[in-house]
Amino acid sequence: RDVTGVQTCALPISTEVGLRGKLAATAGNTGELSWNASVFRTNLYNDIFGIATSVSQGFFQNIGDTRRQGAEAGLKYQDSSFSLYANYSFVEATFRSPLLVPSPSNPFQDDNGDIQVEPGNRLPGIPKHRLKLGADYRVIPAWTVGATVNVVSSFYYVGDESNQLAPIPGYTVVNLHSSYRPVPHLELFANINNLL
Repeated sequence: RDVTGVQTCALPISTEVGLRGKLAATAGNTGELSWNASVFRTNLYNDIFGIATSVSQGFFQNIGDTRRQGAEAGLKYQDSSFSLYANYSFVEATFRSPLLVPSPSNPFQDDNGDIQVEPGNRLPGIPKHRLKLGADYRVIPAWTVGATVNVVSSFYYVGDESNQLAPIPGYTVVNLHSSYRPVPHLELFANINNLL
């Protein structure tokens, strides 16, 4: 609590349950497969949230309760010359308390420049679905090439806490990378981010 007696910190209660395992190499296969899966829920009481007072300024304020819950799963395969992974997450992030907040750039603001947030509205800026894929291949012992793909589903704009605007569409980003180690303690590398 601050000097006025007002509680200013968020109080989290988190629960997570999961499994992970590994399938080791066998006589005919030198690779190793590992996996993980989990579900989680975090309830934040008296959460702290960024409130906009203009398009470029704002402050932090306690807003009541929020919840983030979902599931995560991953697979990874690796051997001496090749590795591959896939990770997926589902996150449902919602307001759990009603809230009146200023939103200076929202066309649905009222005469005072505010929007009404209701329990169940999604927190802005947090997509429900994320998929990450990656692969690396060792062409020769000193040279590796690889790629990653990130797939993100739609999410609401920051400033649209009431979820009245159409969400930002999902997108996919492809990245390439390569590294070459001609001698110990020296590595040359190249990256291409957002190839497409």
